[in-house]
Amino acid sequence: MNKNVEPIEVEFKPISSGLGFHHQPQFKKEITVKLPKIQPTSTAANQQEFYRGDLAQFYAQAKIKEAQVNAVKIQEKSLEKVFRPALTSQRMMAWVLDQFFVLSLVSITLLVMERFTAIGIFNELLKFSEAAWTSVGMLWMVYQIFYFTFSERIFKKTIGKEIVGIEIRSKNNPDLMTSLVRGLIKVFSILSFGILAWYDVQSKATDTQVIRQ
Repeated sequence: MNKNVEPIEVEFKPISSGLGFHHQPQFKKEITVKLPKIQPTSTAANQQEFYRGDLAQFYAQAKIKEAQVNAVKIQEKSLEKVFRPALTSQRMMAWVLDQFFVLSLVSITLLVMERFTAIGIFNELLKFSEAAWTSVGMLWMVYQIFYFTFSERIFKKTIGKEIVGIEIRSKNNPDLMTSLVRGLIKVFSILSFGILAWYDVQSKATDTQVIRQ
């Protein structure tokens, strides 16, 4: 090799020259936009709040109804304290007075019949006439039923009860049938020598009560 030959200098350009790959990368400026924070809404939480409000309204209505029921119970208890049951002695005294009043009505009727008719009812009674005593018994029974039925139906008391200070009490106003049943039992009270009246069978049979005024 000839050492005197000068070396040839060749200038090379990168193949990427002119294509822009050798240039420094240019970074774009970041723009930061602050958006308001939105709280995430939970469907389960909303349903829980809805059910909680609905149940609160339901429980509030239930408490109101319970309070109304308790108020009615308290009122009924207070009424029971006010309406004191009549004593047995009071009921029997009123019964005797009523029987005396009915017997007085029968006696007055017989006196009128004796005065204005020629039957001679008292003479027949003294002779123990069966027809006379049957007629008087029927008259007494009619007066008994009429007296007790209409007195207790209209006034809730009889004359005897008014004197003693007692009266009939029931949940509703005694109707005609209730008063009639009480009157019929009063008739049988005479036949039982007052035993039915003593145990107040007429009140137990008609769901009524004799109370003190």
